Amino acid sequence: ITDCNKLKSQVEKLTSAIRNINGFNLGDLKLAVKKIEEENLENRVSVTKSKLNEDHQSWLDLLLDTQQEVLQNESTFARKQLEKVKNKLSNVLTAEEIQELLGKIVEINELEVQLNNLKIQENQ
Repeated sequence: ITDCNKLKSQVEKLTSAIRNINGFNLGDLKLAVKKIEEENLENRVSVTKSKLNEDHQSWLDLLLDTQQEVLQNESTFARKQLEKVKNKLSNVLTAEEIQELLGKIVEINELEVQLNNLKIQENQ
């Protein structure tokens, strides 16, 4: 039920953003979507951590941080570390669970890039 309530809340937020289209700004809409995606990620991480012991929770944090590092810096070292952490967590999480979390980070990162590009375009 809590997942359903969170989804309803997020749909209401997005609907509200769309209804207030008077001064429609693509950046505002992307920002609203980014915030919703961040909330979804936080929720998924929280649910996932509740299934893990403290050691594995630390590995999960490292997985998420390493994915962010890979996305921002294209580091070969970070990519290798990401694979090691994924292997470590594969004992307690399914590949789908791991990929879902990593995918959310990719989505949020892409939205951030799009927002930055919009800001650059607006300033030109």
